[in-house]
Amino acid sequence: MSITDVKIIKLDTNEDIVCKLTESEHMVICHKPLLMRTVPQITRVGITEQMTLMRWIPFSKDNSTTVSRDKIVAIANADDVLKAKYHKIAVNYELLDKEADRIGKEEEKSPRESTITTSDKMQKRIKSLADFYTKNKTIH
Repeated sequence: MSITDVKIIKLDTNEDIVCKLTESEHMVICHKPLLMRTVPQITRVGITEQMTLMRWIPFSKDNSTTVSRDKIVAIANADDVLKAKYHKIAVNYELLDKEADRIGKEEEKSPRESTITTSDKMQKRIKSLADFYTKNKTIH
């Protein structure tokens, strides 16, 4: 078994995961999996797709996740643009964990309030990192 180049996995949940893979007969191991979300944008020339990559399983410190083959609908090779974006974000995968730890330590509210606040801050931080590394900033 060897780690592949960057792949896109379509799951039966309709999620698209971008990662590197190690495959076996019944399982696939996703290394540094990122969830790919696309949002249609209306522009002067028509409708385009805006893409965001974010951690697939937030609040997990695992860099690899095992997926059962029966949950996978399709596996495809990523194009060069997606590979470049993936590598820019995946390089900093561990930094997201450190940022989450730092935010968690700063919070001194009740556990329920802290989780909500930390989640909001994490989502903003992840979005800002994704925007920075993908350079696809949306202006509102």
